[in-house]
Amino acid sequence: MKTSIAGFEVELARKRVKNLSVRIMPPAGEIRISAPYAMPETTIAAFLTEKRAWIEKSREKLTARAPIAPLTCSDGELVFVEGVARRLTVITAANGIKNADNAESPANGRSTAHGIADTADCNAGSGVAQETVKLGRLHVSLYPEKIVMSAPPGTDAALRRAALDKLLKVGLSKRLAERFPVFEELTGLHPTSVIIRDMHTRYGTCNTKTGRIAISLTLAAKPPVCVDYVILHELSHLRYPDHGALFKAHLDRYMPHWREVKKLLNSTPENTR
Repeated sequence: MKTSIAGFEVELARKRVKNLSVRIMPPAGEIRISAPYAMPETTIAAFLTEKRAWIEKSREKLTARAPIAPLTCSDGELVFVEGVARRLTVITAANGIKNADNAESPANGRSTAHGIADTADCNAGSGVAQETVKLGRLHVSLYPEKIVMSAPPGTDAALRRAALDKLLKVGLSKRLAERFPVFEELTGLHPTSVIIRDMHTRYGTCNTKTGRIAISLTLAAKPPVCVDYVILHELSHLRYPDHGALFKAHLDRYMPHWREVKKLLNSTPENTR
């Protein structure tokens, strides 16, 4: 619920948790609080007062950032994959879709009445697609320097985004499948399951009771080392539920430079909505 505590307008949620949690949410710096049912509001107010400088500094950083336009999956937009910007080429056709690697190029370079094909200028230097996915009549292919999307005319932005997310999820799934075993062997910690979720406020979560780890699809845009950090971070929660000294020491042991990687994670671009 919305309420005012210690001079702050906050979103307060009472939950079955042991500790008080305060998060500053982008883009406007909204304050979200999770608190135990039995915790007095005076305790929450005292905590906010103690952390006032940190809260105000965090909000200033968020509001000082230049606004980022949501990704609409339009022709020419930049899509970030593993920390690298790829130019999106969207090709439309009235009837059917052909594989971009095999179809002949239409004369106008963008659309054809009988099928969809990547054009000669698009293919130049692209090589073979690293990954291709289909969603209905949409095809999306990842190349070393770009992404090619074939879609019928009139396909709305939500469906184009769903197709792009499917491509990004495939790549992230492969990365997780490669790297989770590495860190599991290093730490001796093993989740019961790992899933990818469309989360916008956290890069990962760990349910310490079930051992289930969820990874945000947002990580598909980040450099590979950032994915490694999130994997280690969430695995570490299986042993240390909070972010205390023992948790940080555990990160230090297996990734001594994790603080620098965390800064990279929080500063590199994402595929916004």
